[in-house]
Amino acid sequence: MARTALVRYRMPIGQALAIGFKAAIRNLIPFMALAAVVYVPWIVAMVELPNLVAYRHPGSAFVAALMIGIVLPSLLNNIVAGVVTFGVVQQLRGRPAGPGECLARGFTNLLPTLGTGLVAGLRIGLLFLLLIVPGVYEFCRLGVAVPVAILERAGPARAIDRSIELTRGSRGSVFAITLVIFVVDFVLGRAVHLAARELGPTAALVGTVAVTVWGSVWGACSGAASYYLLRKGKENLDLDELAQVFA
Repeated sequence: MARTALVRYRMPIGQALAIGFKAAIRNLIPFMALAAVVYVPWIVAMVELPNLVAYRHPGSAFVAALMIGIVLPSLLNNIVAGVVTFGVVQQLRGRPAGPGECLARGFTNLLPTLGTGLVAGLRIGLLFLLLIVPGVYEFCRLGVAVPVAILERAGPARAIDRSIELTRGSRGSVFAITLVIFVVDFVLGRAVHLAARELGPTAALVGTVAVTVWGSVWGACSGAASYYLLRKGKENLDLDELAQVFA
């Protein structure tokens, strides 16, 4: 895929959020269903988590909670991004794709997607452990690494370099988009937590899964939209050129 020299560009926050949200809403049922299928291992782990906490050594229970609460959903979220990105590109082109086609396209890019997400996650996580601010900055630099891996068929090293290149000048926008999605998901999560006091643990689990899956879908759609806007703003990207990767 040919690329032109990058120009100075600042990604509009509202436009990226609007495109991502619109794509998520227009494909709400198929995208949520696809994400729920991807998240089955996490759902099973959530069901078993109380048993792990109750019967294992406290240290082991903490590790299990960390893996189930952070590591596993982060990895699965990369798969959701792979599945959803194709659908977002087709939506932008006015040619909505079916769930089966999205799933097939997503798993075609499974290894580079997971590899990129893992390497990026390790870089961000290590910087978060050292100092929070550098971790946030690294997150913003690598904000479109996974869409790059999917849409440019790049390996982890190349995807990370491209993300750093594309997000230059727009890292504040990446942070703001992520913050908006996080706040909305947090509010929804709190609402589910409060409702669960009346409806019981089963309702709490269902609500938690729904909020997590929705956040994953919206985040993936916004990531694809951000990548598109960055390529369009910096390289005058054409949608048909972007879609050629799936030909």
